Amino acid sequence: MSHRPENAEKHASLSQWDYEADVVVVGYGGAGAVTAIAARDAGAEVLLIEKQA
Repeated sequence: MSHRPENAEKHASLSQWDYEADVVVVGYGGAGAVTAIAARDAGAEVLLIEKQA
């Protein structure tokens, strides 16, 4: 039996999102912030993903 969340349609539409970046940083804590900033300063296209609003 699979569990399907009530807002599955919202999640399904998000799975269609497509973006490319040189560096993907997951989380904007101390290490994530330093990594994202350093990568951007070096000229990389950075995608930062954060769980919190």
